[in-house]
Amino acid sequence: MNANELPPENDPSVTDQLTAYLDGELDVETSREIERRLSRDARYRQKLQQLERCWDLLDNLPHADMDPSFTQSTVAMIAVTAQEDVAQQATARTRRRTWNWWAGLCGAAAAFIVGYGAMRIQTGRADRLLLQDLPVIESIDEYRYAGDLQFLELLDDSGLFAEEEEIEDEL
Repeated sequence: MNANELPPENDPSVTDQLTAYLDGELDVETSREIERRLSRDARYRQKLQQLERCWDLLDNLPHADMDPSFTQSTVAMIAVTAQEDVAQQATARTRRRTWNWWAGLCGAAAAFIVGYGAMRIQTGRADRLLLQDLPVIESIDEYRYAGDLQFLELLDDSGLFAEEEEIEDEL
């Protein structure tokens, strides 16, 4: 036995390999390798003999005769279980779709609200600036003929641009 080879009782693949050998499931080359190892490894041969004895004992066990209704009932139970699984998967898929639809709708609504609020704030600033400058805008035609800023300041000091309420308060 090589140092690389594990004893049969410590190698789980040995049982699988020997079982496949006994069943005739291996290709010719793998079967030859097993036969070579059997010829030089006593533990490997012992493991094969144990497996052969187990197979022989299995042949001595009584065979249970199954009623055809057993097969039918087993297939029916499997069909019912499969049908229940399909129904559960369909329900779960429907729930996921509904959840995704509602999540998408809520996301779209939130995006609309945020966008609307941002635009309202942005346009509100521009409107407030226009309202703040409304007196200047209303008198723009007069300002065009003013000439320069000192002239306008003299007119403002004279009270020309005073509101009607301010004039009434002064009287």
